[in-house]
Amino acid sequence: MSLFSGETGWVRERFVREKQAAIVVSEIAAARSSPSSVSPEVFYARRGVALEVLRTAGAWLEVLHPDGETGYVAAADMWTNY
Repeated sequence: MSLFSGETGWVRERFVREKQAAIVVSEIAAARSSPSSVSPEVFYARRGVALEVLRTAGAWLEVLHPDGETGYVAAADMWTNY
C-alpha cells in the first residue's frame, strides 16, 4: 500500500475494511459545514491527522475528527485508504 507520504507500508486488513480513513496531506485543511468552498469553516486539521470518512460528496469528503466534530473537507487535501 502506498502511504500518504509516498512511502510503501502495510496496514492490517481489518483496519482497512472496518472504516474508510483519510489523512490530511496539505499543511492544514478546513472542514466546512457543507460540501462547498464558501460554506462556513467548522474546524481545521493539520497535515498527518487521520479522519474517518463518513461519505463522499463529489470532490468533498464528509469526515469525522477524532474529537467528534464532523465536516466536509476537499478530497484534494486528503489521502484515502480506498
